[in-house]
Amino acid sequence: MIAGVLSAHFLDASATSSGSLRPDPRAHAMKLVGTFRSSLDLWTADVVLCDEDDARALLGLPEGDATDIAVTLANPAEARVVAATIVERLPGARVIERDLLERVYHLSYGRRAGLVLGASIPAILALLVLAWDRASGIGGDERREIAILKAVGWSTGDVLWAKLFESILVGALGTALGLLLGYAWVFWLGAPGLRPALVGWSVMYPRASLTPVVDLAQLLGVTIAVLGPFVLLSVVPAWRAATADPLEAMRS
Repeated sequence: MIAGVLSAHFLDASATSSGSLRPDPRAHAMKLVGTFRSSLDLWTADVVLCDEDDARALLGLPEGDATDIAVTLANPAEARVVAATIVERLPGARVIERDLLERVYHLSYGRRAGLVLGASIPAILALLVLAWDRASGIGGDERREIAILKAVGWSTGDVLWAKLFESILVGALGTALGLLLGYAWVFWLGAPGLRPALVGWSVMYPRASLTPVVDLAQLLGVTIAVLGPFVLLSVVPAWRAATADPLEAMRS
């Protein structure tokens, strides 16, 4: 989105000939002297920069009047009293309290986060089924593989270390692939399906792009939460197979 930077020091012939370009036809003409861009549409969508005198001339706002007023209180606890006083003296004014606005957004996004959590229950159940499958035991081919390793002289510790490294390698590759796909889905594709559930189903303008913020602690937390149970549930069945009799394992 491109926004214009206006200056009253230059005349614009097109603006002078067409009164529709200015809210007040009596306002002095202005000329576009520059544009700027930003990755955030909130900063540049429908924005015109000019000084206060030019803005009053364009909007037809007399000296001493204002469209928006920001009030900073020394004691934030008196916000409701001040808001009630403003509404009483200015009946047509709309007063927005910062604390009230924060509570509204907190409640709204909290409910939507609950919807997203409910929608993710099938994925959590799939993860639990996978964990149960890994914990319940290993297949016949893997048991025979462990039996052969024990028969050729591998100790139980050697088998466990080999299975540990194998589980870490497979789990790390799967976790990295999942993180990469999640990053691409959220920040490259704009989180289709998830974004409307979080920000609301109404059309918001201008569109605010999601800015990626990658924290090493969060990456480690996600990796440990996914990789840790997978590795532990993979090593326990391998330990049971490694402590069994190799001959019985190869016959089964």
